[in-house]
Amino acid sequence: MPTRPTGSTVWMNSPRQDRGQQTAERILTATEQLMAKRPFREISVAEIVRKAKASHSSFYARFPDKDALLGMIYERHNNAQNEMIDELLAVSRWRHTPLANTIRETFPRIVESYRKSQGLIRAFLDLASSDERFRRTWAETGDYVVLRVKEVVLARRFEVEHPDPSSGIDYLLDFVFANIAYYILTHEIDGPKMEAKIEQLIQMMLKFMGIKDVTNASGGSAK
Repeated sequence: MPTRPTGSTVWMNSPRQDRGQQTAERILTATEQLMAKRPFREISVAEIVRKAKASHSSFYARFPDKDALLGMIYERHNNAQNEMIDELLAVSRWRHTPLANTIRETFPRIVESYRKSQGLIRAFLDLASSDERFRRTWAETGDYVVLRVKEVVLARRFEVEHPDPSSGIDYLLDFVFANIAYYILTHEIDGPKMEAKIEQLIQMMLKFMGIKDVTNASGGSAK
């Protein structure tokens, strides 16, 4: 099984006692609640500590700056995301399922998980354009999904006509997730045409990897 990202954080100073951890959790939760209504850049530290019933000194004792707070929220989100990916892309779950069916059943669920977290991802991608820490973390997130996809695909290698499935998956998912990031940044992920775009991406993935499309868009057998 691929190894998950370590989970050791670079974003938060380690609390020295349980009370410090509780304060950090309140700050994280308060920020997530504020982000549900407004962009991260519009939220001030003063608002965060007020909502968390904390102080500026307790905030900076735990987080070097506001950007690090976003990094910690994303890390926490990513840990939960990886648990979902582990369950969804377990090889044993799909070992006897045609790859086309597997892709049609798993890919929309992965996209939906991104859609539900789009505000956080949008803020994270904004900072990734100028901060190496954020770019590195985003890359690690994608790398883990790629590894799990490779496991599932290579378990049914006999269905794949691409001459080099491993490198093909690398290239393909770079393209696919770049599109998803674009849909998030432009808010198209909530648009009325998103279902059709997901179907187009699925068809492209199947064709590029040389996987026979044994299903139709509704999941039934193709005629």
